[in-house]
Amino acid sequence: MKRLLMIVFLISSTIAMGIPISFLISNNEASLGLTATPIRIEIGCPRSSVFLGNRTYIGIIVSESTPLAFVEAAVNLIDFKMGSMSIGETSKFGQIEGRIDNGKILEVGRNFLTANVNFSFFKVILNLKYSRFYSSFNYNSSKNMIFLAPPNYEGESPNVLSLYASYSLSYYESFKFILFTRMNVYFSDAFVFENPFIEIGVSLSTTTENLQNAFQMPR
Repeated sequence: MKRLLMIVFLISSTIAMGIPISFLISNNEASLGLTATPIRIEIGCPRSSVFLGNRTYIGIIVSESTPLAFVEAAVNLIDFKMGSMSIGETSKFGQIEGRIDNGKILEVGRNFLTANVNFSFFKVILNLKYSRFYSSFNYNSSKNMIFLAPPNYEGESPNVLSLYASYSLSYYESFKFILFTRMNVYFSDAFVFENPFIEIGVSLSTTTENLQNAFQMPR
């Protein structure tokens, strides 16, 4: 009984604190997000994630029971009235799709250089991102050592250009509705393009306190 009361108390406290919460649904995924700065948790299908930090962060993404660990750092080069420009580096580790595995050499990580340009005006947000796959972390089982190696192009295109656009629909003061689209274009150094990835969806952002108040029955 004491344990049950403790669980009820923790849930009630969380709701009363007004923790930022979000819901997302698109043609690619559906998720529920909770933010307790600097931690963000997203639980959904086909992937869930936990990230710590903002411009410099670490995290784990679990997709189809395969965990991937991410480490990312970025620095702003230019800040202007309606946007910013930054460069960074991303590394991911784990059971990567298309990785090298010849019995002796196993690819365990990949490194990417990134450049971001962000624009924001009125209720519209635009983000243009370029990502370059530049090296791999390989594991030599015979020598029991990890070393840097040229990237494995068989598993992932070396270049990705991403465009994200969103429009905010604020019907209520405490709730923010966002329509968004995302497109990733994959291409080689010889500018041979692959089929792009396109996502269209909607998200709702609010807090646990606002959500509780919205569902309270009028007296």
